[in-house]
Amino acid sequence: PPPPPCPPVSPPVLINPHLHRHINTAHPTDIRVNIFGTSGFDVTQIIPSTVTLGGAHPVFAYTRRINRDEFLDETFVFRGNDVQLPKGIIEATVTGTLKNGQTFASSSQVFNRNLSFYSPS
Repeated sequence: PPPPPCPPVSPPVLINPHLHRHINTAHPTDIRVNIFGTSGFDVTQIIPSTVTLGGAHPVFAYTRRINRDEFLDETFVFRGNDVQLPKGIIEATVTGTLKNGQTFASSSQVFNRNLSFYSPS
């Protein structure tokens, strides 16, 4: 029989660290998702078009060193009002696929301010 599929890998991830992990899905503000490279996870192998956060795909991505280790890190930028996540303090999951077909899924706790935080007027 064929071997079972590998479970998704889970690289370290931070969502909007520059805004203390607050995101706003009511407005088209940028949401930055930093995926950190490790000895077992090469961010250059991520297929950017497969990356999702709350059902949205990134509007652009770039690679750089963020946490001062020897591994490259990748930042994906999402438009806030494209992301569909519940309000309040939640676990937001980022998923995607690598060039070898393996998937990844990582979560980070964020505070989401969606339309329910704003009055209709």
